[in-house]
Amino acid sequence: MTTVDCERKIEKVLTFELGNEFYAVDVLKVQEIIRLPAITRLPRMPQAVRGIINLRGKIIPVLDLKTLFGMEPFSEKEKSCIVVIETQDPIEHRRVHVGIFVG
Repeated sequence: MTTVDCERKIEKVLTFELGNEFYAVDVLKVQEIIRLPAITRLPRMPQAVRGIINLRGKIIPVLDLKTLFGMEPFSEKEKSCIVVIETQDPIEHRRVHVGIFVG
């Protein structure tokens, strides 16, 4: 985790690297980081949607941001994990959880 100064307010963020670029997520949005579970693939989904996982009875979609951003997709490795974040559904304006695949 990294601390950055944003608009005179200190925020804690979780940083990760995709290709040669660094990205950050507010730690208050991070629900948890889990080891790579079995991902159920879904037919007819965009390539960036890896599938879904069942996290203690909650169905969570898993995204591969590298694919979404047009980079070479991650390959699943033993060290791979999922960062589960909380965000807001832009249509229904409700809280939703999404997993970000980190290779």
